[in-house]
Amino acid sequence: LLYGQGGCTVQHFRRFTYENLVTTFARFKQQRLKGF
Repeated sequence: LLYGQGGCTVQHFRRFTYENLVTTFARFKQQRLKGF
């Protein structure tokens, strides 16, 4: 993760983490639907 200028970094990091969570959750749901 690259660190840029002050406030932008925190916002970018939060968004990155949030998107990661959403992707992981979606994968988890798909796996449960398949019966894994």
